[in-house]
Amino acid sequence: MTAYIPLGGTAFCKMCGAAFTTERLVHSFCSIRCRKSFHQKQSRKKTPVNSVHSRSKLRENTELFDTALCMTESYYNTHPFSRHKHIEELIQHARADSRTRAILSNQYLRSDDFQANFLKRRGFEFSIATLVKDFVKSHWGVSLKEAFKRDFSLDLSAEKHSRLTRGTTVGVNAPQEISRMTEVINALPAKYQETCMTSLITKAREDPSFRKILFDGVNYSDEVSDQTAVKPSGPKTIVDLASDFTEYHWGVSLKEAVIDRSAGGN
Repeated sequence: MTAYIPLGGTAFCKMCGAAFTTERLVHSFCSIRCRKSFHQKQSRKKTPVNSVHSRSKLRENTELFDTALCMTESYYNTHPFSRHKHIEELIQHARADSRTRAILSNQYLRSDDFQANFLKRRGFEFSIATLVKDFVKSHWGVSLKEAFKRDFSLDLSAEKHSRLTRGTTVGVNAPQEISRMTEVINALPAKYQETCMTSLITKAREDPSFRKILFDGVNYSDEVSDQTAVKPSGPKTIVDLASDFTEYHWGVSLKEAVIDRSAGGN
């Protein structure tokens, strides 16, 4: 039975519960938005808008899952050295594209059910939604929602960027210097690592003491590999990362990249 409240009386919204002053006898909602939301909620109780009850929703979800799988496949097909940059570009695109943003924010794409039914049979470990969420949390320390609002990869001070190739002196402890540079490069966002690798090689071409540090690291890695017949396990040092960079991007070894100034288009 509809309750009639005198004009100018106080009523409570049936949707949000907020108190409001009535402007007519039958006045149940504080705003048009609450009235629409209430009736939409009641309608969806009878006929849920999902893939079972709606053909348009079924088509929409199918397209969304197919796109998510293509994005996941594209990530795993990307060279490991470039995957962080690939994710950063994806997040940047999502800031301007609502469809990409919806895919990366979709909770079902991060569920065990999606992983079991769609990912495992295709040989993928995680969906692109899971990979992006883990990336922004571990590298930027923010939520996915915050990452979509602004570019946290730009929160990089000039001082931090220049620490990698600061001046070195003759006689410096090579292992300690390599350890320091490794720590710095790992602290940088992936977006800047490629630029820093190029700066690193340019400095090695100009600074003999810096070049000696890199070459000592290369020689040490080669000796360990020769003695053990396998690559040493553990995190990669700055020398390993620089070697991977020159081999993947320029097709030459680190030593060749430093000696040959034409390598890398310089």
